[in-house]
This record gives sequence, C-alpha cells and structure tokens, in this order.
Amino acid sequence: MLHQLVSGVCLLLLFFPFCGCRDKDCTSHYRKYCSEGRLYWQTSCAEYEELIATCACGCATDSVSCKADCSCTPDCAGRECGSNGCEGTCPPGCDRGYVCNVDGLCEQGCRPFSCEDLNKECGNWKNADGCGKDLECGDCPNGEKCDENGRCQSMGECVQNFGNGLTESDGRLDGYLHWVVLPEHFQCPNDDNHVRLQVKMNGQFYDVSVNIQATGSSDPNVYHYDLHADLFGGPWSEGWHTFSVGLDYVYVLGVNSENFVSATLEELVVLFESEIVPGLPISVFMNAYGSGGGHNVHRNNYFPDGAIVINPKTNPHYFLFRFGNQSF
Repeated sequence: MLHQLVSGVCLLLLFFPFCGCRDKDCTSHYRKYCSEGRLYWQTSCAEYEELIATCACGCATDSVSCKADCSCTPDCAGRECGSNGCEGTCPPGCDRGYVCNVDGLCEQGCRPFSCEDLNKECGNWKNADGCGKDLECGDCPNGEKCDENGRCQSMGECVQNFGNGLTESDGRLDGYLHWVVLPEHFQCPNDDNHVRLQVKMNGQFYDVSVNIQATGSSDPNVYHYDLHADLFGGPWSEGWHTFSVGLDYVYVLGVNSENFVSATLEELVVLFESEIVPGLPISVFMNAYGSGGGHNVHRNNYFPDGAIVINPKTNPHYFLFRFGNQSF
C-alpha cells in the first residue's frame, strides 16, 4: 500500500477512504512513525506526511524507526514489490488495482480481500473476496459460535478468565469487543461506578475498566466528548501496541476541557449500550495494570490519555472522558 501526498501535508491512506486534515494547528514533522516497513513523518495531529525511508529490515519494535540490523541480506534486485527476503518489503510497492506477482513486479489484477480485511474470523462467505470467489474463514473454538458478522462469540455472556498478553505500560489495545459489563452486573463481578469492556485479542480476553462516575469528588459526573479523527499510532492491527509518545487530548486531538459535556452514570450507561457494540473491532488507549487488563481510560494529568475508539479500521470514532476537576 502506498501513502499518497494530498494538499501538502495530508496523506490518503489506502486503508482509510478519507483525508485526516482538520482545521486546527498541527506541527509539521512532529514525530516519526514506522508502518509496514516504511518510515514516515507525522504531524502533532498524527497525520501522515512524506515518506522518509523504506526499511530494508522492517520496522523496529518502537514503531518510530527502521530496524538497524537484518538477520539476512535484503534482495530487491529487479523487484518493485513484495518481500525483500527479510522482514521488509521492496519499494515502491503497488497501487490499488495492481497486484504483486511472483517475480516482484506490479501488474493489473484483482487483489482479493482476506478474512482479516473483512473483520471475519469464522464462517464461509459466498463471493466475498471481491474477486468472485468464496471466502473461507474457518471454525470457532469449542464453546463459541460464529455470529452474523463472522466473529466468534461465547455461547454465554461475559467471561471471567483473562489473557496474559499485555505489558504494564501505556498503550493501545486493538481487538474485538466481546462484551460490555455494566455496573453491578449479576454474572460478572463489577463495582457500581465502572463499565468493564471485555476485548478479545489474539484468541484471549482482556478486561478494560472505564470510569463512568467520579469518586472522592464533589462532582460525581464524568464528562465526555466524541469526535472523528485518524487512529493515533498507525493503522489498526490486532494486538497490544506501546508508543514512545502517547495519546494526548490537546496536542494530538486538538480538544480542551470546554468541549466536554457532563453526564450522569445513567446517561453514560445508555451511551455504552447504544454506541459500543460487541463483535466489532475496537481500539482502547489505556494503562495496563497487569498482563490481563487495563484502566485509566480518561484524561490523565501526568501520563498519556486514555480513550475508546470504535470503527478504528475504517472511520475512527473517539470517545473521550474527563473528570469535573480537570481543566486543560
């Protein structure tokens, strides 16, 4: 996939059918970001700018640089796309409407959708690959069933055993929302002032605790704001992602405390029930309190901010939260 430069600083990502330019001050060349073996400049609003380099050895684990050393010697002689024999790709890659053939050359052709492209992990889908063929996405594990969206769902409701794939740090959890556990849930334990999102990531479930009522404050309400913006940190990719520079409501999303609206616990329960839909992709910016879950999904004064993002793969829709005593 190639990122095309539009209007000087705005890039059309082929994964996203829109441009992320917004009417706000964004600092050019604010940070570097590496994705799919290519290193780019990004603005302070997390918008892509020009390509810096194609990484012969792929991206480094910090996602802000190319990997310094290769375990093998890249070979792109006579190739313009596809693998370079190591962990990187041969530049410049193919545009939409072209496919990379076995010789590493771009040619016109139909590039079929994969199960991952269509957010499906199970079921057989007739004529669904975009090239006139069926798409077979496999079966669900025991105890789960394939729903109408091609997602494996538990036969029951919420789960009580969680995975171990998180590191104790700030980051972004990309997965599929399994269940929303409301306050004082009768089946899965919860307190009276949080919503717990259960997110399935790479076959395991993770617990995300979200404040919907403030404690120890004269103002018990939680303030919320939602907006559409590019997914900070690069394209959605199932997994746990950490960054050298975290999400910030002000400098990345361009919002301040005056944008937020006060809401009672009951009003936020309605918001979660109506907007946060199980079975679909989700991204959560949070602090992992352990290997199985996270919290601090709100404005944080001294470390990266938290947020929930629905539709993260196609049209990212952020839900932001703050407390009544926070001003920024």
